[in-house]
Amino acid sequence: LQMTLNTSKTHSPPSTLDWQEIQRFHNLPILPATRAAFQRSMHKASLSFEELAKIAEQDPAVCLHMLLRINERSPNSLDQISTAASCISLLGMEEVVKLVKNLPVLAPHPVDRNEINYMTMLHSAMLAGRIASRWANFKSGLNPHQAHWSAMLASAPLWPWQLQQVSANQAKLQCRDRKSTRLNSSHPVHL
Repeated sequence: LQMTLNTSKTHSPPSTLDWQEIQRFHNLPILPATRAAFQRSMHKASLSFEELAKIAEQDPAVCLHMLLRINERSPNSLDQISTAASCISLLGMEEVVKLVKNLPVLAPHPVDRNEINYMTMLHSAMLAGRIASRWANFKSGLNPHQAHWSAMLASAPLWPWQLQQVSANQAKLQCRDRKSTRLNSSHPVHL
């Protein structure tokens, strides 16, 4: 268990069980740009497999949803997956489009602290994937696509907790503030 600078709070890195827990969170919102890109591609006369994979890899939440869907259908196939293209290959383009159409979408400019933090985490995950991919280009024997995929999804167990934890902490603080306001109003201080 590690201590943060504020000793009233503790955190620990996610365990292997935490990775399994993420399967319970099937409604993680996707980025608004992803939904818009999928909708634009649907209006084209033909939809290419590569274009769909490129769009999917721009949103870690979409990639996670595809992995979860594959895990539901054929868990033994997970070993074959190292890119969004391999997910789309296993699910099929029609299934991926249907999946994305039914997922919740973040607001383009969220005001809720949970959603702002969650969106920031998704963007950070995308950046981590891009950095890992570029780094893998300079190292012999490493596949840039696999490096991108792995780095992008490494923080996935933290995403759902971010959406929920901030709400729980805010509710706790509001409750504490109400209690202290009541206490202060019942014991006025005279100067």
